[in-house]
Amino acid sequence: MRNPIWLLPGFLGDENHWGTCPDFIAHYSGIQPEILNWQKEVTGAENLSMAARYLAQRAMSEGVNPVLIGYSMGGRLALQALIEAPGTFSFVIAISAHPGFKETSEKEKRKKEDLIWAKLLLEDFDLFWEKWNDRGALKGSLVPSIPIVTMETRKQWSQMLETMGTGTQDFIPELLNEKINQHLLLIFGENDERYVEFSKLFPSWIEKKYIPQSAHRIPIDSPEELAQIMAPHILQSQAKKL
Repeated sequence: MRNPIWLLPGFLGDENHWGTCPDFIAHYSGIQPEILNWQKEVTGAENLSMAARYLAQRAMSEGVNPVLIGYSMGGRLALQALIEAPGTFSFVIAISAHPGFKETSEKEKRKKEDLIWAKLLLEDFDLFWEKWNDRGALKGSLVPSIPIVTMETRKQWSQMLETMGTGTQDFIPELLNEKINQHLLLIFGENDERYVEFSKLFPSWIEKKYIPQSAHRIPIDSPEELAQIMAPHILQSQAKKL
């Protein structure tokens, strides 16, 4: 049985964060990926670590070792899943994933910023969407279609900013080790200057790829190039025994 491919969107995303990328993944790997609405699947999770364990529990209950591919917040979740449940996933690919902050002062600053974003998300979603997509990390990338959301969804997203924002997570590079290196690939856009700098915080023994002329939203900026880079790792993972 083939290992399935699970795609984890970023914050605010579903299919709109992946565009045509799933079709290119299927073309180059021969496996049709599944886009997980993980934000609903991990309902009740109090932090990123708990959300990662929820994903691992689903994989174990289905008796599969998925290839886990996460973008942005989904990439952070994929990295956390690799840490929380090593051996559960046949391969992990994190795209445009923040490593987390090492210093407490940086974490507290980001938490305060996310509280402001969470408040705006509840008060005026259209204004939130406009300002969110004007942030430095997202400039230069294509903007996905604006989702139609209910107040219930907005409340869920607002809570996620408070409980799973980058200010709340561990400093991931310190939790990775060479034993899991063979199961991990990091991908960044060359035009995503801030995240290119973040990529240098990860250990040098982790394989990293940089996609030319792509910014933060690589799955919609460069879907075919991304799929071509990932395909060999996906195919190799099918032969691994965990």
